[in-house]
Amino acid sequence: MTGVNATAFRARSLETALTGTGLETAEIARASGAIKEADPLGDAFASAEYRAHLLGVYAGRAIARARERAARGSAGGQGRGTSA
Repeated sequence: MTGVNATAFRARSLETALTGTGLETAEIARASGAIKEADPLGDAFASAEYRAHLLGVYAGRAIARARERAARGSAGGQGRGTSA
């Protein structure tokens, strides 16, 4: 993850929280809202609180999108850039 802490970081707490779950929407929302590695910086462009909020929103969206893409792939659907 970038744009939150002073350096990019891996959200291992998020990975751990979602391991073994069904990646249901509520599970994703709960885990995305509590990323322990986040230590957001505030500046003239965004407050630390706002960056922390966006981190959860964007992480949740990315995971939900990955879940959807994986479900399409396992159902025999074609991925982006492939032809039938």
